[in-house]
Amino acid sequence: MSLLSCNSRHLPGWLGVAALVLALAGCETNHAPAPAPSPSPVQSGTTSTDTNFLQTIPLQVGDTVQVEITGTPTKIDPLQLLINESGTITLAYIKQPIQAAGKTSKEIQEIIRAELVPQIYTFANVSVTPFGRYFYVGGYINPGGTGKQLYTGHTTLSQAISAAGGFSEFAAKKRVQVTRLNGKIFIVDCMKALKDPTLDIEIFPGDRIYVDRRTFIESVGFK
Repeated sequence: MSLLSCNSRHLPGWLGVAALVLALAGCETNHAPAPAPSPSPVQSGTTSTDTNFLQTIPLQVGDTVQVEITGTPTKIDPLQLLINESGTITLAYIKQPIQAAGKTSKEIQEIIRAELVPQIYTFANVSVTPFGRYFYVGGYINPGGTGKQLYTGHTTLSQAISAAGGFSEFAAKKRVQVTRLNGKIFIVDCMKALKDPTLDIEIFPGDRIYVDRRTFIESVGFK
């Protein structure tokens, strides 16, 4: 028997196997790929005032608080009170001034409630909310940017400087001084902070930011 006749005799069988393989391959390629899992939503930072956060920061002279008293027999309108130079606020129905500077809003509301209940009212709810808090920027900032800046929530040093108008052309960006209310001082290299956000410290109400002038050595790039 010739090789040709042998191959011809087995050809139908091989053709059947090939057809089966192709059919199976077709079935595999017809399956749609599993959809990729949806990415988890990214939580974006808030730009609005974070009231709960503000209530954890001690108040200071010059701050304003809003005092709301509810649950009393007669309605009492909300009051906006400035913490005066002696560090106190005064409410008409409480005899003694209330020490506010150095205390959180939660501490102040507990003091007010203790003065009201039960001496004046059987029951009263008291809410004290910081209002119009500020940080301060000085030194080599673009014109009009120095002075008191409104604090509106979580703010980093770079954001604070940007809000104040940005660095002037003579600013020493590598050694910006931040002084806390407790006297603690930070020296921040804002050029490095742009590349590493962990170096971009948070600014709190009452902080004082000072941008010095570049020295000649800094200007020519030797430092």
